[in-house]
Amino acid sequence: MAVGAKRFRFKTNAIILVIILIIFVILAILFIKHYGNEGFATVNTCPPNSNWFIGPNGTSGCCSGAVNPKSRRCLGEVVCSFSANPTDGSDTCAAVMKKEIAGVTARICPPSMPNLIAPSGNIVAPTGCCAVPLDSSGKCPTGASWCSTAIQSTVNIKNGDLGCRERQFYEQLTCPSTNYVKSGPTWQQSYGRYAEFCTHQPTMTMCLPDLEFAQLVADGKLTGTAAANNSVLRCSVHQQYYEKGTLTRAQVVFPQ
Repeated sequence: MAVGAKRFRFKTNAIILVIILIIFVILAILFIKHYGNEGFATVNTCPPNSNWFIGPNGTSGCCSGAVNPKSRRCLGEVVCSFSANPTDGSDTCAAVMKKEIAGVTARICPPSMPNLIAPSGNIVAPTGCCAVPLDSSGKCPTGASWCSTAIQSTVNIKNGDLGCRERQFYEQLTCPSTNYVKSGPTWQQSYGRYAEFCTHQPTMTMCLPDLEFAQLVADGKLTGTAAANNSVLRCSVHQQYYEKGTLTRAQVVFPQ
């Protein structure tokens, strides 16, 4: 009897184990069916102002409104889906995040550093921009040039490290024509801040790009005749006088 009881318990345990394995396999198949097509290699972060939810068909996505805390159903509008091939007409979250990242990058990153550094995919509070593609951990590789978004204003600090927005400002400045060569930004003691210039090669005279000229006037760094609208220190005026000849000597102001 004792031997028979042991054999019975062994068979029973074996059957239970088989049942557990079958259940596990079924759950694995269901998991793959529901989430395997969601593309784990894609971005798994929801865009700003949206929350993760589970859709009626078991796939997940991001919701612009509230999400039921128990059922995880979206109570607002569906922003995107983590499915690689959404069937509800929504975009993939990877595509939406790509657009969001591109928008933030365009706003704060200088052209020379086009790779946004956003730890954990937090594009609401990025930490900087990198000159080369980020490494597998989402960081700017060691030795690569980068700028910080935490630095807000250092143009008035000699030897200060320029932040991303300031670098972007300087890099977007343009000279009037190909006869001008842009240089800087370099520290200008007379202005007490960094500045960028355009040098007119035929005459070897210099001017300030109009955007920077306006900024220096607004900051009180340019005053008097130097700040006049028809000052030759302003590149658009400089070009009309030196290159186009559309302004005469009497129509321009030379800084004193």
